[in-house]
Amino acid sequence: MGTRKIGIYSPEARRERIQRFLEKRKERVFHKRIKYDCRKRLANACPRIKGRFVRKQDVIQSISSS
Repeated sequence: MGTRKIGIYSPEARRERIQRFLEKRKERVFHKRIKYDCRKRLANACPRIKGRFVRKQDVIQSISSS
């Protein structure tokens, strides 16, 4: 009959594949890395309405119409 298999893998091969998956999972990065600090500062300085970038004229109009 031969060795028993789990799916298409032998128990040893499956163990190796699972171990590799677990090691790769440890190395995942879940936080966002800021590549260009100057762009972030510029974006934070720009005016927004409901999260969208707008011109300064639009901000003045929305304040005066409120």
